[in-house]
Amino acid sequence: MAKAPTVTNMVIQDLVDRYSAANFISSVTDFLTRRVRVARHDILLSERNEVNIWHKLFLFHSAPSFAPFDPVRRDVVRAGLPTRRDPGFSDVALILEKPSRHRSENDVYEKYGLDRYRAGRVRVFFTLPAHLRFFYPGQLAYLELFAPFNASVSPFNRLHSTKPDLDARGIRSTVVVPVSDIVFACHLVPQFEKLDPELELHAYTDLLSISRHFWLNHYYNHHFFRPEHGLGLVQVLEEAGLITAFKERPSSLLTYEGRSPERLFHLSTSASLCSGLELCLSVSALIILHPVMYPPFCTSRSMPNLIHYHYLLSKCSVRRWFLHTV
Repeated sequence: MAKAPTVTNMVIQDLVDRYSAANFISSVTDFLTRRVRVARHDILLSERNEVNIWHKLFLFHSAPSFAPFDPVRRDVVRAGLPTRRDPGFSDVALILEKPSRHRSENDVYEKYGLDRYRAGRVRVFFTLPAHLRFFYPGQLAYLELFAPFNASVSPFNRLHSTKPDLDARGIRSTVVVPVSDIVFACHLVPQFEKLDPELELHAYTDLLSISRHFWLNHYYNHHFFRPEHGLGLVQVLEEAGLITAFKERPSSLLTYEGRSPERLFHLSTSASLCSGLELCLSVSALIILHPVMYPPFCTSRSMPNLIHYHYLLSKCSVRRWFLHTV
């Protein structure tokens, strides 16, 4: 994030009106009481107080362990007003929940896999007013929350779903978090079949506000392809339609890398994502790569390609498989 704010000394009432942050004061108060443990009577916050605002957050991701020579990659999360040259942006990001302090102070259990992440639409990046900056001097983000992702994936597109998180009054749930809690840029795809058939779709349609059902596009981010902790490598590849593993020799034998395999192995799902996406096979194995039917919202920038590294070590073949974005 830039050292200098994009907008300085904006009155909170103007922020609420211009950045669609209706619950700003209550969310800031909740952050200070729950996360910083400030007594509520010490939080003096009104619509006349002034805050500094940023419009972009840059996330830099170092190379993963299974691809150590990958360059550092950058994500951008934007939350800005429209200008003459640029439309306004309010991007969706994934925040890290461990534990879910938004739900309850008693929720102290560590979360794993996809449960560790919540999607939220970033409305504004800001710092606290000067008289409260003593409690927390860093930059914060105000987000509209989405519900936790469904544990099971759709049988049709293998994507997790979510929806806007509403409170008991039917009002959109919001939260204020440090920008360090934002770990990924995120792409939520509206479930268009559930939209009103009479809805007109054009460049100015705000589907993130209108739609009530979304898919999580886990193909969007280079480092966020099925982040579920402990999910087996082959299970990941098979569910994505990238490979087929055989337990026994098929009648019509195909060659792999110009050779006929000596034996076919069933690839066990014991190989984990956490082990660096590595499979060690005692002899040659047959793996058939399928043409991948990517969803229409995938672009060439975000489309994963399967890269295969093959090392021949005496009589053993060590194959390393990982997903790489070109």
